[in-house]
Amino acid sequence: MKKSFGIFYKKAIKLYNISENDIHYIVFTNSIKNNAYNDKPGQTIDILKKNNKLKDIALASDISNVAVLSQIHTKNFIYVIRKKFKIKKLITHM
Repeated sequence: MKKSFGIFYKKAIKLYNISENDIHYIVFTNSIKNNAYNDKPGQTIDILKKNNKLKDIALASDISNVAVLSQIHTKNFIYVIRKKFKIKKLITHM
């Protein structure tokens, strides 16, 4: 159980009346990583200038600190299956 999402796990355990071992069937967490710019040689973004020469976007940009763009940003997210019906009702309608 991820500590930062602990409150969501606890609420889902109470709502669904399930054990902590089964919570991974109801609550899902993940993360994605992205960096806007890769400053490694051969992987830079080049701009074609009017004189037909290529210039690294980091050098042509107004942004003074390109290191900020090359940092990896991680976004964490959580999603929970909604409880819209009771299982007893679903079974009686089958």
